[in-house]
Amino acid sequence: MDPLRADDQHPVGDALATALAAVAAAAAKGPEALAVVIKALASGGQAGDAQGATSLPDISIAAGKDSSTPKEEPMYRWVSQQPYRHHRKWRVWFLGIDGQKCHNTFETEDAASAFIQVAKTKVLVGGGHPVGELVTEYLNSRRPALRPSSIKTLEFRLRTITKGRATVPVEAFPWRSAWSELVEGQSVDSQHGILAAADGFVSYCMKAGLVRRDPLADVEVQGRKKRGKKQLHIDEAKRFVDEALKHADDPIALACAAMVYTGLRPGEIMGLQVRDLDADGTVLWVEK
Repeated sequence: MDPLRADDQHPVGDALATALAAVAAAAAKGPEALAVVIKALASGGQAGDAQGATSLPDISIAAGKDSSTPKEEPMYRWVSQQPYRHHRKWRVWFLGIDGQKCHNTFETEDAASAFIQVAKTKVLVGGGHPVGELVTEYLNSRRPALRPSSIKTLEFRLRTITKGRATVPVEAFPWRSAWSELVEGQSVDSQHGILAAADGFVSYCMKAGLVRRDPLADVEVQGRKKRGKKQLHIDEAKRFVDEALKHADDPIALACAAMVYTGLRPGEIMGLQVRDLDADGTVLWVEK
């Protein structure tokens, strides 16, 4: 992978300077031109054309057209070099992150030109890096340090939050929208696990220079975490152990009794060997 430097992809300073230059040029022409340019910059250029057709809002490319979550930063693959006359208005064509050709329509040529200048600073060279491919690369980088079961869990969590958007570049991935869609069907514990996995992946992308700032900084887990599973009371535990010891010839029954006495998990109990019972039966070694 040849990572793109974040400073080249999101030159916020250049975008601000360009916008200010467009405002200054419009101000020189008069208050009406200034008002049109400011409105265009504030709205991202969304407007309807003369035939009543509505242009695609640039934010809908990444975040989803009807998203109620905070808007993600718009990014483009290509923006036309100049506006085109369309009836009495001006039209600007661009390619969205998904490769779809779209347009925005403006009242004046100045407003359309101002939009082009700002949009040029948000073009991803080469279309960016698809998040699905980066997830695979990230998982491969973690394999030496994690068990196969942990890798499987990590992959499941990352594929869950990126589901349906595998081809979207990570540079413009709508994390807040994806998280908002995710939390509706996930328990609090699952949310914590998925968010931890996403944090690790985002950190990996930031170190590679693909993401400029942490897009998950404002993401929060929804709901209240459970306080643990219900436990047997003393008399219930005694009856449980007595019943298990009646079947002492069954390894599963002995494992159940051992879990009550030690508090170990089923997998830990089933992994024990004879040599793990040490010091005349007073010490139990748990390797994993």
